[in-house]
Amino acid sequence: MAKAPLRVLLFVLLCTSTISPALGEDPPKPGQASLSGLYCGTILSSGQDQPAFTRFDDTGPSITGTYGFLDPEDKIAHGTLEACTMSDGRVLTCTWRDAYGTGPFEATFAADFSSFSGHWQMDLSGLPGPSIVLPPARWTGHREDPSASDMDCLAAAG
Repeated sequence: MAKAPLRVLLFVLLCTSTISPALGEDPPKPGQASLSGLYCGTILSSGQDQPAFTRFDDTGPSITGTYGFLDPEDKIAHGTLEACTMSDGRVLTCTWRDAYGTGPFEATFAADFSSFSGHWQMDLSGLPGPSIVLPPARWTGHREDPSASDMDCLAAAG
C-alpha cells in the first residue's frame, strides 16, 4: 500500500520539475557557468585604453548590462548594453548606448566566464550624410569578486 502514494509523489515531482521548460524558460544546465557579475577591464576610447567596469545580468528573461569608463577628462561615462543575444554559448552581441552615442558591441567569453575580450563600434548612421560605422575598438574585462564595486575597477587602474 505504501508504494501507491510514493508513485503519486514521484509523478507529481516529475511533472512540477518540467513546468519551467514548458513555459519557455531554459533551466541552467548542471555545472553551467553564468556571465552575471562585475568585470574590470578597459575600453579603448579616444585612442587610449581607459579603465572600465562592465556588469552583466543574465538572471532575467534577457541578458542586460551596464558599464562605465573614465573618459579623457577623468569623468565617469556610464552606459547600457541592450538587446543582448548569446550565440555559440560564449559570444555575446549587444547594442551599447551612452552620452557619446550608440553602436554594436561583441564579446567572446572564456569557457568559465572569468573574462571576455571584445570590441565596440560607433554607429554614425543616424547623422546627416553617408551611413558610417567606425572601426572596432577594444573592450576587455576580467571577473571580479562579488564584493567588489564598480568604483574598485576604476580605482585599480589609477
